[in-house]
Amino acid sequence: MEQSSHSFVYLYRYILFLLFCGCLCTGASCGSSSTQNTASNQAANNLENKPLRKCINERTSKSIIRWGEYDPASGVTRAYQWGGDLQLKKLARENFKEQYTEETVLKTDEHSFCISLSETVKTFEKVPTLNSPGPISRFIEYYPAANKDVFRAVWNPRYRNVGSKDFRAIYDTLMTAVPDAGRW
Repeated sequence: MEQSSHSFVYLYRYILFLLFCGCLCTGASCGSSSTQNTASNQAANNLENKPLRKCINERTSKSIIRWGEYDPASGVTRAYQWGGDLQLKKLARENFKEQYTEETVLKTDEHSFCISLSETVKTFEKVPTLNSPGPISRFIEYYPAANKDVFRAVWNPRYRNVGSKDFRAIYDTLMTAVPDAGRW
């Protein structure tokens, strides 16, 4: 019985991703079986001028992408957050008990956010979970506004394994949105 409910949760999440991706992508860029780019080429091309429908709506205006590094032993976290309000923020937390302190870095354009949101959703569709922490771990979190679920990928940046390839590419792409003056 536990196996059945576990499978149902993954099926439910997958259906949510499919519905969400359908609202963000246009025909050729979502679900097509074109040739695969390498992770580095994909990261470099993600923020190009791709045709996208307007993606900021009632549901996506509350979506959040969060990424950064943390020390699992101490709980120190240095991260960034980009939400449907188009505010790119720098986050800090000194231990697990504290709330994040926030500092707005800049207000971004809708097009860049929509592309990053779409790519993040597609990556979590492809690899629904990744938990391979290290002494210092990198992470990407996606908070869809439609529900309370959090999608999280954690990996050790010292190793470049196949399992973290897609998340490393998205992480690199997301870091291009952060100006040098706003970085940790």
